[in-house]
Amino acid sequence: MKIITCASFGATGSSALSDLVSEYSNVHRMSDAEIRFLHDPDGISDLEFQLVECHNRHNAGRAIKRFWRQCQFNGGNRIHRRYERMFDGKYLELSRQYVDKLIDFTCKGWWDYDLLDKGDKRDLYVYRKKLEDRVLKVIPFTHKRVLDKEEMYFSHPSPELFIDSTKEYVHALLEIANNDGKEYIQVDQIVPSQNIDRYLRYFSDPIEVFVVDRDPRDIYVMEKVYYPIYYGSYNNDSVEDFCRKFLYYRKSGDPNKSMSSHIHRLQFEDFIFNYEEVVDKVEKATGLLSENHISQFKFLNPKRSVNNLHVWIEQPQLSKDIEYIEKQLPEYLYPFDQYEGKEILGIKDENTVKF
Repeated sequence: MKIITCASFGATGSSALSDLVSEYSNVHRMSDAEIRFLHDPDGISDLEFQLVECHNRHNAGRAIKRFWRQCQFNGGNRIHRRYERMFDGKYLELSRQYVDKLIDFTCKGWWDYDLLDKGDKRDLYVYRKKLEDRVLKVIPFTHKRVLDKEEMYFSHPSPELFIDSTKEYVHALLEIANNDGKEYIQVDQIVPSQNIDRYLRYFSDPIEVFVVDRDPRDIYVMEKVYYPIYYGSYNNDSVEDFCRKFLYYRKSGDPNKSMSSHIHRLQFEDFIFNYEEVVDKVEKATGLLSENHISQFKFLNPKRSVNNLHVWIEQPQLSKDIEYIEKQLPEYLYPFDQYEGKEILGIKDENTVKF
């Protein structure tokens, strides 16, 4: 099984890569949600740091608990099953097996951060519970404590054990997800756009990563005007903040610094203006064959995607903001003027426009 994944800096159109490779008959499409358990806070990367790279007797146990809490969140619930649905109801079961491999032993007990994690995150809660515990300790004929059923986890695996266990875990999950046994599986955002080399160590299956970027002017307008609720977390109150964050995301852990041949850079606009070149690059990087591209334009239709380009032109009230972006981020601007009048491939429909 070969893995194909996209990585994004946020609102860059990385789903274009997912849509493209999903059109191949030997690719299992897994685009219902972003699969981020390797790199999200309290994910596997954080777990490795606490258990292996910077081990501490208390922090390791807490890291195990926080990772498991993330697993339970990812697994979902009766209303929204999330990962459980995508991994055939085996996500939590495999995650528990993975955690058990990393734990050396357990015993009854707790410390301040167990209270913090269970409380309302205010110091007052912790102090109140500690006072309650002191009172319980002196009550005659009782051994009850505040967290008398709490367990402490002790874990300090070798680097080899951690990596081997993680590879087995990730492979098992993706093998279950690939329920039709196809040669490739497309997974959305399983690695981040930064410090990618760190995350490639967690895979035993071959993986190709495509980092997709986009003209900052379009990103700014998409976040601010078209999808302010969806992209609300970016909170672009000012164009100055946008430019600072744009560079912050790209300068930290820049994928261009990696020497790995499994990391590839693509521009969202090229999926539209240079479609054939992008397809050729993706096929050469992954080993996909054109003969398997049997559903061309079903998911990625450049004639429709062109509607998502040059969107700042339709927002004259933001002209000063756009001028500021052009001055601050000139090296990230896409040369749209080179493609005026160019024929765009794809299937024409009622949503098609001419660039």
